Amino acid sequence: MKVYAASIQTETNTFSPVPTSREMFEETYKTFRGQDPINPNFWGAPMVEFERLSAHYGDIYVEGLCVAAEPAGTVPKDVYVNYREEILEDLRTQLPVDMVLLNLHGAMVAEEYDDCEGDIIESVRKIVGAHVPIGVELDLHAHLTKKMTDNADLIIAFKLYPHTDVADRAKELYHLTRKIAFKELKAHYYHYDCQMINLFPTGRSPIKEFVDQIFDLEHNDPKIISISFIHGFIWGDVADLGAKILVYTDAAQDPEGKYAKTIAVDLGEELRKLREQTYLDLISINELQTTLSQTEKGLLVIADFSDNPGLGGMGDATFILKAILDAHITSVVFATIFDPAVVEQAFNAGLNQMISIALGGKFGSLSGTPLITKAKVKFLNSELTQIFSDLSLPLGKAAVLEINGNEIIVNSLRSQIYSPDTLTNMGITLDDKRAIVVKSSEHFRAAFSSIANNIVRVSSPGVGNMNIAEIPYKKLSRSLWPMNEN
Repeated sequence: MKVYAASIQTETNTFSPVPTSREMFEETYKTFRGQDPINPNFWGAPMVEFERLSAHYGDIYVEGLCVAAEPAGTVPKDVYVNYREEILEDLRTQLPVDMVLLNLHGAMVAEEYDDCEGDIIESVRKIVGAHVPIGVELDLHAHLTKKMTDNADLIIAFKLYPHTDVADRAKELYHLTRKIAFKELKAHYYHYDCQMINLFPTGRSPIKEFVDQIFDLEHNDPKIISISFIHGFIWGDVADLGAKILVYTDAAQDPEGKYAKTIAVDLGEELRKLREQTYLDLISINELQTTLSQTEKGLLVIADFSDNPGLGGMGDATFILKAILDAHITSVVFATIFDPAVVEQAFNAGLNQMISIALGGKFGSLSGTPLITKAKVKFLNSELTQIFSDLSLPLGKAAVLEINGNEIIVNSLRSQIYSPDTLTNMGITLDDKRAIVVKSSEHFRAAFSSIANNIVRVSSPGVGNMNIAEIPYKKLSRSLWPMNEN
């Protein structure tokens, strides 16, 4: 059994003014044949599982290009096409293969390509023919399309948000696609359009119970092969935006695929009934100032929702930072402000030195304006990392700057914040802090909940606007809730 695997991943915020450049891919994750990867334990987590399982089965495993970028704006056409062709040309040189595994995101948008993943899967299908199975792992924040499902034999998306099950889904994909390759399994599928869009954190009711039900169906119903609840990605202006339910059943037990349709429709209709319970609570910056001024005991964790790099924000917005400084609030930690120039300035000055800085606010109106101030260099780290679900993520060079009784981590590699070790790795103690501001929307909860007395999300200007009715979509192919209440 010869297995070919490749990966290209990014989550495109089509409302971001900053294109996802080739340089963003190169600095985040790139490897070929598994050689010298940057941070293989995160972006390459599925590839690690594919390789392990191939060794377990005695399969021949060939890993092509694997490349990923932090979310940003639309990918330039030449960047996407060049990476796609690199994968396809390499695949041609490896023929014949017995199965193909693709580790994709599902919400990548390039100039002239609103469905990059569908385009890649279709291109692979044309090369390998109709009888070689193609298995695909997707992020649950995908735009599921007919082109994807028509050309893949099996698509499995993450089930959890925060995404702590990436490796588990990769294992499932390998085992099941291998069964298809050996003619031990044939799948029928049905995908149901829920005609709604929102964020659906899976750790809280009622979505937690909904996802638990999906796990129960998979484990206890022999007709069902796989169920994916595709959430969609709010900040992608594409025709197929929206939540979907994708069900695969065993064709031997569901020869016409009717059961797949029944399960998908039932789950989709159940989700629609829950929709009014899925709104997220966000507070304004003014409300945050009041909350902070009244916080005396216990640690408040504040999510800078709109500037989260994990949804395409640049991570350098200064709105919340300036509001806290203007209110003369102290003992707050910021993790992080993305500003490579200020990081270099801090390293050049050295520890305990005072520097004059123009911090953040460098990517247009949605980043605010730079904070012009003086700061003391408190800590330097040439290779800051953070842990998410036992996986390591780089944050680049970083400095702690003290400004008016607050500590700001400034870093050189854009990323959302997942874990308190981001702070402790910078010499910051948390026992005496009033609050922590993190550039994140939901992933931070997995690690920060245990140390937080309270958690709030703040709505501020940024590319991650959660007032969905205000988002200027132009390409939607049908009405969606909550823009249309029905």
